[in-house]
Amino acid sequence: MVRITVIGLLIVFVLTACGGQEAELLPATETPISPTRMPSPTATPRQLAPTLPPISTRTSTAIPEPTLSPTQETIPDLSGVTLYEVTHLMDPSMFQVSMDGWPVNMPEDAIVRVGMNIFTCDVLFPDLFPNRVYCWGKAPANGTEVKIQVILEKVPLPLLEISFRVPYPSDDEN
Repeated sequence: MVRITVIGLLIVFVLTACGGQEAELLPATETPISPTRMPSPTATPRQLAPTLPPISTRTSTAIPEPTLSPTQETIPDLSGVTLYEVTHLMDPSMFQVSMDGWPVNMPEDAIVRVGMNIFTCDVLFPDLFPNRVYCWGKAPANGTEVKIQVILEKVPLPLLEISFRVPYPSDDEN
């Protein structure tokens, strides 16, 4: 009985296999439908939302360092730069700001602007304070709130912005 069942299943199997081949050999009466090609997913660049610091008088607009070609300079990290001192100079029309945390690898073409005025900057005491930069230029109006901005010509946004209120000159300074 088992033998008959096995032989019967074998015959059904052979007929099914042959039946599939006959169907493939018959000419098709309808136009074959070609499979549609599905586009494969591609990587889409994502804009990273900048992490905003807590609201304070100092705001850093540090820009993530992009991938640059070997001929371009890398953008210095100014996230540790803080305002050290703001003061009037002996000439009341002149003003000085100093900042700590200034990177040693800061490009020479960096522009420091206080309000609308471009200031001249230098590390005056490299042995004592290698990361402190002193900048001086035309004094902004006393009592006004201004921003220090550090700008590179090749970067569209300021690398650093620090807001402060311009102090009134004390009697000791005049």
